[in-house]
Amino acid sequence: MSEQPEVDAGTAERAHNLFTRGTDCGCGRTVTLYDSDYPDMRMPFQHGTLAWEVSYHRRIGIESVFDDVKQNRLHVHRGYFRGFGIGRYTVLVGFALAALNVLELHDWLCKRARLDPWGRFLGEPEPERAIGRGHLATRCSEEYSVSVRSGR
Repeated sequence: MSEQPEVDAGTAERAHNLFTRGTDCGCGRTVTLYDSDYPDMRMPFQHGTLAWEVSYHRRIGIESVFDDVKQNRLHVHRGYFRGFGIGRYTVLVGFALAALNVLELHDWLCKRARLDPWGRFLGEPEPERAIGRGHLATRCSEEYSVSVRSGR
């Protein structure tokens, strides 16, 4: 024999008192909200439109830069910068973003088997091009392990 779960008498009575026959309630009604209702809770653009897509890619770009700064490349965390005043912090953050830009440019050029401007300035030889599985494999990507390369 299966046992029936016990029902609290007070809970059942409160639920019964909420919905009584003949009174107005929200059961089975459709509520329509217009664009002017709660504008701060709505997306500014309709999903799938060109304006929404532009906004989406902008947000994704900003989040990827923040992720590169925090975890993927620079590992900037709380307490990373020491200084007093907004001017000093602005300069330090500017240098950190410039370093991130140099690392990304180096990786971009390395992937395409090109020498980066710093290597050209220092007189390093052009990387060797070798044909690899559907793309160019360079000495740059095989020369160093991941832990030794900067920005990784």
